[in-house]
Parts: sequence; C-alpha cells; structure tokens
Amino acid sequence: AATVLLRPGADAPGQFVTVARRASVEPDYHECAIPPNIAPLRFVVSEPGSRYIARLCGSAGKPVVTASADGAVCWPVEQWHNLLRANRGTTVHVELYVRDQNGDWQRFDDIRFHVAQEDIDRYVVYRRIRPAHNYFTQMGAYQRDLSTFVETPLLVTDAHTGRCANCHTFAARQPERMVLHYRGQQGNGMLLLRDGKVSRVDTRTALFPGWGGYSSWHPDGQVLAMSFNRLALFHHETGESREVFDYDSDLGLYDIDTGQIKAPLQIADPNWLETFPSFSPDGKHLYFVRSAKRWTGDIRGKVIPPVWKEVQYDLVRVSYDSEKSEVGPPETLLTAAQVGGSISHPRPSPDGRMLSFCLHRWGSFPPFQPDCDLYLLDLATRRYWPLECNSPQTDSYHCWSSNGRWIIFASKRDDGLITRLYITYIDQQYRSHKALVLPQEDPRYYEHCLRLFNAPELLVRPVPAPQRAFSRAIVHAHKQQATLASPHPVVQALFPHPPANDCPLQTLYQQLLADPEAGEVFYRAGQEFHQRGQHQQAVIAYRRAIELGGDQPWRLEALERLAWILATHPSEQLRDGRQALLLAQMACQTSGRVPAAHLSTLAAAYAECRQFANAVKTARRAEREALAAGQMDLLRRIRQQLEHYLAEQPLREP
Repeated sequence: AATVLLRPGADAPGQFVTVARRASVEPDYHECAIPPNIAPLRFVVSEPGSRYIARLCGSAGKPVVTASADGAVCWPVEQWHNLLRANRGTTVHVELYVRDQNGDWQRFDDIRFHVAQEDIDRYVVYRRIRPAHNYFTQMGAYQRDLSTFVETPLLVTDAHTGRCANCHTFAARQPERMVLHYRGQQGNGMLLLRDGKVSRVDTRTALFPGWGGYSSWHPDGQVLAMSFNRLALFHHETGESREVFDYDSDLGLYDIDTGQIKAPLQIADPNWLETFPSFSPDGKHLYFVRSAKRWTGDIRGKVIPPVWKEVQYDLVRVSYDSEKSEVGPPETLLTAAQVGGSISHPRPSPDGRMLSFCLHRWGSFPPFQPDCDLYLLDLATRRYWPLECNSPQTDSYHCWSSNGRWIIFASKRDDGLITRLYITYIDQQYRSHKALVLPQEDPRYYEHCLRLFNAPELLVRPVPAPQRAFSRAIVHAHKQQATLASPHPVVQALFPHPPANDCPLQTLYQQLLADPEAGEVFYRAGQEFHQRGQHQQAVIAYRRAIELGGDQPWRLEALERLAWILATHPSEQLRDGRQALLLAQMACQTSGRVPAAHLSTLAAAYAECRQFANAVKTARRAEREALAAGQMDLLRRIRQQLEHYLAEQPLREP
C-alpha cells in the first residue's frame, strides 16, 4: 500500500491501549547508533493489524509521521534528514501505533535510534553477486549513495560476457584513483581509473604469471600494493561446503606512472604466502598477512595439501620509504598461535592508532568461515579485542570511514547464508555499537533478495566515470603491460651484490638474470654455495630449484641436499627438523633403489625430530645400500652417524 503522510493534528490516535513490549519489526534498528546523514531506516511491522502509524520524534525539529495499511514504515527522505540534522548527538524515538481487527489502537514501546555527531562517507562501492560460486550472470560492482537510495552500476556482468568483477580499491577514499579487477570471456586484467580515464592493465609478468588481486593504494596515489594469488576452490561434504585454498601468493608494488612492478623479498619471499596488503594512512608502513609455505613445488591443480587446515596467517608489517621506494624487514605484530586462529584483511584506522582485521579458524578466505569475527588491534599497546557488534555467523569484509567513526562490513548474521552490508559506530573508546543493515528504499527488500553484498569501500565523492567507461575499456582499450622493475626477488636474495671476479658465481648470476625460471641453474647455484659453506644462500637456491624442478632428476638431489642442511646445521635459526623430514621423505620416494646418501639424510632428519628408533633403522638400511654400491667413504660416515643415533643424539655438521 502507498505510504500516506497524515494531516497536521491527525498524526496519532487519540485513544489507544499501551502494549508493554516493542513491536516485531524487520529490519530491527532498535538501539542502533546511526549516521546523521544516513538514508531513512525503513522497516516493516509484523504485528497483525489493519492500519499502522509511525511517528518519529526528537528533542528538536518537527516530528515525521507516516502511515500504511500493510505495516510498511517508509519515512520521506527530506523530512527524515531534517529531523536527524536537528538531533545530532541525541536519541530520537519512534512511536508505533497499530489498529487491530476490532478497530482499537495499540501503542507499542518506542523504538530508539541514537544519532551520532559524525557523518559517514556519503558513498559506498560494493560487489553484488549470486550465491552460486560458478554463476557469473547478474553480478557486478555498484555504487550507492548512503544518504538516499540511489544505486548506480560501475561494471555489471550478463550471460553474454560471463564477466566477474572483483577486488576494487580507492586511493585514500578518493574516487579519482581506483582499480577494479575483472575476469571473464573477454579476458582478465585490471581497470585503472586515473584523472577521469579508464585504462586496462595486464598485471602478469615473468615473476607473477597470475593476475593481481587484493590491492591497496599508497596515500600518494602513485603506488599500488597488490597480491598475486594462485587460488583453488574445493568443497566439503557437510556444513559450509565451499573452501578456498591459496597455493601460492606474493605481494608486488605497481607504479602507475612507469607500469613497473617491484617485488622485494621482504614481501615476496617464496617461503611465505603473503596477501591482503594495506598501507598505513601516512604511507610509512605496509600491513599484510603471511603464512609459512609448507609444501614444495607447483602442486596447483594436482592436490590440496593435507596440511590445509593448519595454514594460518600472521599479521605483519614492513616500513616503506616512498621517496626511495625501499621496503624494510618484516615485523610480526600478531602471530596465529598468539590469537588462536588465522588473520586476514588488515585495515588500519584513518588516525593510524588502530587496525581492524578478520580472525577465523584457518586459511585466508573469511567469507566461507562461519566463525569469522572482526577484531581491533591497538598498534601502540598491541592489545586486541573482538568488536562488540560481532555475530555468531560470518562477519568479514570491512572498511573504515574517513573520520574513523564508522566501519561498514559484510555479515551473514541474518541466516548464515546471505551476506549483507552492516554499519557500526566506533566511539571514542573504540567500542563498536549495535550494527544496522544497509537501509533500502523497499523495507521488504531483504525478504526476497538472494544476492550477496561484499567488499564495501567507502568514498567521500561519487566515482567520476560512468559504467560505459569501464565496459569500453575492457572491450576496446589498448592493454598496458606491466613489467618487472628489478631482478627476480629470489635472485636478489641469492646475490645481494653482483659477484665480481668470481667466475663460477658470476656465470650463475648472469644465467639467472636472463632466466629466473631456470631450475637447474638454481640447483647448481645451491651446490656451489653449499660447497663454500654459505648455507643460507644454499637453502635459498635449493628451495627455488625444488619449486621449479617438476620431474627432473636433479630435483631429488636438491630435496636431499636441502633436507641435510635443515637437519644437521649447527644454527637453530637455520635448522627445521619437521621440514627436513618432509623433504627427505620426498627425496626417497623413487621407483628404483633409494641411494644410500638419501637414506642417510632421512636418518639425520628422523634424529633431529627425536625419532631415534626410526633414525637407527634408516641408518642401518643406508649402511647396507652403501656397502652394496661399494661406497666405502660414505659407509664409514654412516657408521659414525649411527653412533650418534644409538646414543640418542641428533647429528650436527659444522
């Protein structure tokens, strides 16, 4: 039924019966702290009746009255805003009257809204998508005016394009510089909005063969930090069936002027999975999360590692000098062991004092984690706590307002299935208040909406490019190709300074500069460093050789040599018994006879893990193999090692 504004003097019944409870309404905005510039909070009264009157009142301003025959409470936009502006920092209340079937009026307890002093940024860009993960029609990125109900599309898919729009981000909540990633039948890439023009960028390089994803702008608007992830979707048989696994991920810094990507080892270490970059408001730090990579080689599309539930991410930051484009060493702020879960989506507050993040059981994809909650970290004291507005269901993707008083986030709190956008007020003590769902023009919108809302990003102004500019850039624009600004980060780590007057290393260095994917050259470099006693460099080279080795025979040798260093090195910082055992077991997985040297290394790894019975058993097997092969020098070394294992002592090699 149409909403009717009552005549003056007829805005409330003269006689009514008081009902000592609040009426059942949806959405429930009672006791929410609300922005004074938010669109009208429209809702539906679920109490039986033939007529409904709602009267919004405050200590100042003219009351707003609306009536309907179907329970819909639809405040007029202009009068709503007038009343809220007059009542900043105070509480307004809704008087609710329902006429029953007998013609008698009932008045329920008032519904109260706490109007904050501070506005929320007027615009938000979000992604709206069907719940099915593989159905890309009617999906896209949309912009919403939070003071009204006006929504405009930025990039929308249809059955023809099969396009997926994702991972949009803005420079300091300013819409003039924006990136939006896409994939689909018309190709994959990144759309860059700059100075009113949309261009298409191919972010693939020799270092990062995949596409860029999660992104964060440096405050100067010149550099974009982005993650390069190799993801796979798989399914469980029960419960939340979907799971996303990250096989490999690193961070890169993209210069929008030069088109070059820098990937220093501090943020692109092949031994770590780095993702979710987020610059600090002053641009002096880059926050991200990372987890140790616990498998070797390229296993994407082949197998989900059995340790996938054990992959948990720490919260880390590095310093960043924008003038020199230099990155400092990683500093761990919170570990997964410390917080009892996996951290994702770090977002520093605009004042730089706090950092919000998601915490969930494992992995790096919180929308599929039912236990995911939002947390705040005090960067000065390192104290962290959950937001008071969390729900028993998933609360994930989040964004701060520019004044730091509001956080908008995606939540499944209504039914555990559909994500909707909620807004919570953050007070001066950094406590969150009851969250309100994004208001819609139709108060029954959420009753029939089967679309997911996620990835909200607040803006102070609307995006200055129409939908057609983004679509045309995909179809017609010249594609800019990103390039690497420096040698592969592993080559940089292996050779911090180019070798001079050293023919063997100089030759290896030149070969790796020309082809950073040459696995056998990395293996030879590992051998060279190992022979020179430069074990840290040997570890770097062997790891890279294993990653690139595939089915090459020298990969087994690299596995064995790396396992030996990790099992026997005198430095605790370099030893890793658990990983040494895994590598040694892989080195011994062959269809033919296992070499005595490989069995000797496996025995040393067992001893480092304090599995001395297995160490003795394996060493005796190595002894037999060495004897059968006539390897007498190796046989003598194995017998010496066996004495250590019989005495329950791990082996140390100087």
